[in-house]
Amino acid sequence: MYQFQAPIHTGGLSLDEMVAEYEKSIIQSFFLGGQDRKDKEKVADELKFSLSTLYRKLERYNLKV
Repeated sequence: MYQFQAPIHTGGLSLDEMVAEYEKSIIQSFFLGGQDRKDKEKVADELKFSLSTLYRKLERYNLKV
């Protein structure tokens, strides 16, 4: 059975852009949680990806942590 859902407002962003913004906000939140959260190895481990992937994403999103 089909169920009607209200349209999602994308703000003119593509799906890829929305996913990237969401990913960026998640990564940022890990570095705002206190001093012990600034350990990049721990953050990468918690996000379940490698440290090199974290560095690539920090560069991609221009995040200074």
